[in-house]
Amino acid sequence: MFQASPQVQAFNLGVVPRSDGPRPVLLQSEAACYLVFEGTADTQPRSGGVAIVTFASCLISRFGYPNDEALAGHPLFKSGLRFYGVYEVGNSPWDRELRLQNRIVFPTLDMPKRRHFIVTFHDSMFECIATSAVAEISTESFLSAVSRVIKVLPNDV
Repeated sequence: MFQASPQVQAFNLGVVPRSDGPRPVLLQSEAACYLVFEGTADTQPRSGGVAIVTFASCLISRFGYPNDEALAGHPLFKSGLRFYGVYEVGNSPWDRELRLQNRIVFPTLDMPKRRHFIVTFHDSMFECIATSAVAEISTESFLSAVSRVIKVLPNDV
């Protein structure tokens, strides 16, 4: 069976991570996924604030390696993944892997359609499979934004 090559495209959240220490924090439960970081507005590089990105129906995520120095070694770098940005992966090999795993137990049931998102930072990167990504850009302090997100997480955290 032919597998289309992955395609990494910039995804417009209205904000991108600062290149000089965006301090990303991941807050996730089984029911919710939020990524908080210091960012700059896409259209006004000198303006910015704290980005609170909500990933709806997040099935899986990973956060950490590689940093910006090792990003060229990531398998999606040759497909367009770059530094300090927000991306969506078309023909995601990770999504394909999850679908194949699910078919072992549910051979006739296809999983709901989700999207592969990536955010690259200075010292780390974040990836997830979710239905959507929406950002709020706040002028509040970083700590206040993280605290606010913690308060809206489900009570099981």
